[in-house]
Amino acid sequence: MKNVAIAMALLLGLALSSGAQAGEPNLKALGLGGMKKMSQPEAKQVRGQGAIAWGGSIAVLPGAFDTNGYFATGNFVAGGVNFSSAFRTSGFGPFATSTFVSAGGFSGGFGF
Repeated sequence: MKNVAIAMALLLGLALSSGAQAGEPNLKALGLGGMKKMSQPEAKQVRGQGAIAWGGSIAVLPGAFDTNGYFATGNFVAGGVNFSSAFRTSGFGPFATSTFVSAGGFSGGFGF
């Protein structure tokens, strides 16, 4: 019974409350009445440099390896792709064996 009374009191409080609006009178009350909209380039200077993406790959075999990496930036979108591969041959003639390994990846980011 106690829980029902608490729930009803909360619902009554929500029904009687008036939601605050982010309108001009409220902004003036907070001392922010002189705010003006800014352009995207101005906003980008305030909030950062946009999107960043980076990645790397490595392929390793005994006696052979390859590594690759990248770093990309952009105003709104950044991305990259990389691929590494290693190839090794051992033995001679008809007894030769080959081994191949590869690695790769991609990444992307969005900034606003």
